[in-house]
Amino acid sequence: MRLRARTILRRGFLTMITLQFLTIGTLMIVTKVRKVIRGRSATPFPVTPPRPIPIGDQGIATAFTYGADLYEDMLAEIDAAQDRILFETYIIKGDAMG
Repeated sequence: MRLRARTILRRGFLTMITLQFLTIGTLMIVTKVRKVIRGRSATPFPVTPPRPIPIGDQGIATAFTYGADLYEDMLAEIDAAQDRILFETYIIKGDAMG
């Protein structure tokens, strides 16, 4: 009796795990197919190099369009800091809020 219950539990557990992997695989395939159909994979994300913008005699603001560039510059500034670090970041999007 105990052996049968253990076998049923093991099969149920393996079935549940298998179904989860099949679901994840199916969702990944569907996502890839949708991207190809929409043409997303053919057009890369537009990236422009960081551009410093002088702000009067107050300092410089830099416009970043790519997160990796921003991250690299932030780490470089943190390493070069001697006293304190002040960052201001804004995200501007082409929608009603941005």
